[in-house]
Amino acid sequence: MSTTSLTNVAFRSADVVLVGDRLRVSGELTAGGQSVVIDPETSIDIDGDEIRLDVHAKLDQRKLGMTHSPLGMVKTPSTLLVHAVLRRER
Repeated sequence: MSTTSLTNVAFRSADVVLVGDRLRVSGELTAGGQSVVIDPETSIDIDGDEIRLDVHAKLDQRKLGMTHSPLGMVKTPSTLLVHAVLRRER
C-alpha cells in the first residue's frame, strides 16, 4: 500500500473516561479504508485555554493494509504517537 492511498486517517471514539490526568479511550482507527479497534494510553494536561493530549497506541499496521516495508524497518506491532494541542479561539 502506498502512502498516497492513506490521505485520510480518522479516529472515532466509542468511550472516553477521565481518570486523574489520563483519559481512558477506546475507539476505531481508520486508514486506507481499513479499520482497527484501539485502546490508546492518553495523557491530558489542561492549562488555561489550552489542552494538550499525548496519545500512545500499539497496533498491528498489517490490519490497516500496511504490509510492505521495503527496508524491513517497520516491525509489528507499530507504535502510533500523537501529540495534540487544542486552543480556544478568541
